[in-house]
Amino acid sequence: PGSLFRNGQVLLATTIGVLVGVVMFATISYLPTYFQLVNGASAVMSGLMLIPMTLGNVVGSMGSGWLVSRTGRYKVFLVSGPVLMLGGLAFLGTMGVDTGYLFAATGMLLVGFGIGVMMQNLVVIVQAQVPHQQLGVATSATNYFRMIGASTGIAVFGSVFVSTFTGNLNASGVQLDAAGGGVGSLTPELIAGLPQRSQELVAQAVAGSMPQIFLIGMFLAGAALLLSMLIRESPLAAR
Repeated sequence: PGSLFRNGQVLLATTIGVLVGVVMFATISYLPTYFQLVNGASAVMSGLMLIPMTLGNVVGSMGSGWLVSRTGRYKVFLVSGPVLMLGGLAFLGTMGVDTGYLFAATGMLLVGFGIGVMMQNLVVIVQAQVPHQQLGVATSATNYFRMIGASTGIAVFGSVFVSTFTGNLNASGVQLDAAGGGVGSLTPELIAGLPQRSQELVAQAVAGSMPQIFLIGMFLAGAALLLSMLIRESPLAAR
């Protein structure tokens, strides 16, 4: 129903959810690329290396949910969440070819924790603003727009990454076409078949292309922080 988005608080919460969703899915999508092409991790290992982000998300979600249920106060999490995300993205945005995993894990933990304390509380805000009979459609609409925004955001982030990476790779002088494919077919196996110097140059090109993604993510997290400050904290009713 159109009336759902004539409510300013619902519109704010939905917009913030879209921004947070973009940051979350972009981070999840492109960090494994870094781990595989820079650190030489396998596909399975690169997924396991995301555990700190998942852990932060789970702990943040459960912890904030418990506190909100006890206190009824949720705005503090909407403000602190983007701050944590900004800190984590700042860590990730400074990663290079020689960055240790502990550094990257710290950044992932902060990003995951920031996302965790925000996501479910954004849904709580929407649910607190609508009549009981619209709870289902309001919740699903919020999740829907977050996923649509995240999908669009990933496409934009991908274009930025590929464009920057292609430029860095061309500047390095590495010829991938002769090795069996261009940037679109780049895999850890392909890199392993290149000369040692070429492998180092590809890793540097990948590492040099990642900061742009996280800088854009910081901009989106900053926008989420500003919008979160406009949220009006309402009493939560027992339903």
